Amino acid sequence: MQALLSAFLTGRHAVFVTGGGMAVASGVPPFRTQTTVEWDRVSAEWGTMVKFQADPLAWWNTYWLRGAGEPTAVRPAPNAGHAALAAIMRRCPKTRVVTECVDGLHRDALPGGEVLAEVFGRVGAFRCVASDCARATAVLSAADVALHWEGDDAATRRLASPPVCPGCAA
Repeated sequence: MQALLSAFLTGRHAVFVTGGGMAVASGVPPFRTQTTVEWDRVSAEWGTMVKFQADPLAWWNTYWLRGAGEPTAVRPAPNAGHAALAAIMRRCPKTRVVTECVDGLHRDALPGGEVLAEVFGRVGAFRCVASDCARATAVLSAADVALHWEGDDAATRRLASPPVCPGCAA
């Protein structure tokens, strides 16, 4: 541990790679459990750009919202693990974090979003899918894309239409 700390403090680069287990202490259920065989099948079938392009509304309702939840849902707070990474990064600015988490807890805890790579995106962060759109590289919020819901309770609530880019309507 002392050698690791010394390497950080002497300015060497370091990368932390985290997964869904990081947020369990914040109350976020683990993405994979012994009972997720069915979800693994759904994820392999639906978690592709081809499936998204074939039917964006079905992709949002069947895949993304089922796995990540509503973008307007209240997130829990970052936990001690997130705080520890943030503390290391304040002392060792060449440290970076790569995560497959979509819960946004790293972004809430870490100093400066440019040090974080969210491999699978983030709940509540949208990008236009039209490559020629001026907003294709911008991160859009749920308010920017005007989400339209149907259903009155959590069990039946789903998107009535896919999110729409305010720049090009894609």
